[in-house]
Amino acid sequence: MDNKQQLALISEMISTARKEFNHNGNIYLLWGWLVCVAAIGQYILLRMNSEYNALPWSLMFFGAVGQMILMYRDRNRQSTKTHVGRVIGNAWAAFGISLGLTLFMQGKLQLNTFPIVMMLYAIPLFISGAALEANALKYGAIACWCCALVAFFVGFEEQLLLLAAAVIMGYIIPGYILNARYKTEHLAGNNV
Repeated sequence: MDNKQQLALISEMISTARKEFNHNGNIYLLWGWLVCVAAIGQYILLRMNSEYNALPWSLMFFGAVGQMILMYRDRNRQSTKTHVGRVIGNAWAAFGISLGLTLFMQGKLQLNTFPIVMMLYAIPLFISGAALEANALKYGAIACWCCALVAFFVGFEEQLLLLAAAVIMGYIIPGYILNARYKTEHLAGNNV
């Protein structure tokens, strides 16, 4: 295989991975909106002095169910799994484990929990953006890091607002951009 064939193969693999990943723009929207609503909901309930202020986080159960449905549906649509797709999947698996450990240790972390969560959000976003040449994900990761930095210096209620901002910039906006890109590429592919 000569250099031109190798470059064509790599380009095809990246294109296939992009198509796989664009299906997952829906997962960004799912988690982005759920975390945004939960963070703002808890902020509002805290401002109202409600003892049930953590209740909005129960929405995460619906996120887990929704993600399983989306992943099952997307798995049935995928014909192949590329190296880029596996790398991205492993980055998100590492994120999930790290997020779980962080949330488990939030009693010790106290006010540092949400800033660390925002830093963790940024890592797989940046890796995915770099692997797929999707700038919206890389910019979303940078926004998460910026929100995390500020969050280390503010109180819990303000951290909730920063968390909402982080997921808007890191998940929701890129999710809509990825969905639009997928629809454009999908429609272009059907017209060929």
